[in-house]
Amino acid sequence: MNTPCPLDKGHKRENFDCGKEALNRYLKSQARQSQDKNAARTFVICRNEQTGSSADVAVIGYCTLVFGSIDRLESVSLPEHLIRGLGKSHPVPILLLARWAVDERYQGQGVGATLLDFVIDITYKASLMGGLKGLVVDAKDEETYDKYIANGFTGLSRTQLRAFLPIDYIVKLKQPACMTSSV
Repeated sequence: MNTPCPLDKGHKRENFDCGKEALNRYLKSQARQSQDKNAARTFVICRNEQTGSSADVAVIGYCTLVFGSIDRLESVSLPEHLIRGLGKSHPVPILLLARWAVDERYQGQGVGATLLDFVIDITYKASLMGGLKGLVVDAKDEETYDKYIANGFTGLSRTQLRAFLPIDYIVKLKQPACMTSSV
């Protein structure tokens, strides 16, 4: 397994199957178009497979990221300290994990965890360069939504299956220990 890298035309996507048709279809037919139009960024983890005399780079997991914002009305479940200082009509800046999937043959082998750690790292780095209050995920079903909530995300909307990981939590995860300890 390699580290996540930006999706490109050399990545083999046709055999990817995570068990969710909408996520398969997005990777196979829309991800590159969205990326080429600067509407989203898709990162993939690949497994190099030897087929005959050439190597195919098969996608075994992916995530798609988009910068965005959530409306203040939607942010009522966010901790007050995260929205303090924003104007009443100012949207809350976020990084959206729009899609996240692992091929069924590789589920349970750390691919999803590697992708999520990568996303959290990107969220942390982006927060150092510009305003960002956290990471938002749009779960594709209630089971996935419940997993996010069980793993530290805050529910924003059960009806929209939207969950939030605050930037202060992400900073605690990613900030070097020497920067958090007192002298």
